[in-house]
Amino acid sequence: MFAGSTLCGVPAEASRGFLRGWYAHNSLSLKNPRLGFVCVSEDMTGDYALCGYFKEYAHKLTDDERLVFAKYERPPAFDMTQHPAHPPHNGTA
Repeated sequence: MFAGSTLCGVPAEASRGFLRGWYAHNSLSLKNPRLGFVCVSEDMTGDYALCGYFKEYAHKLTDDERLVFAKYERPPAFDMTQHPAHPPHNGTA
């Protein structure tokens, strides 16, 4: 997305705006008021990359709860059995 050292000039607020506007908004787009995004790493703050995971909570989330930052947490291990299957391909584009 950014060439060379361009990333160094982008403020963390720009990344966080993207996280709030896209990742945290998935809760509304998917009509799941319990879905939130946990951000564990931000490249804009010198971490290794932009990284996180979606989490379905037991309660309906407020706007401020849909995005949380957990810098010292790591995403759960990937488990293919926990993900939905792709719909069958019908041969059309």
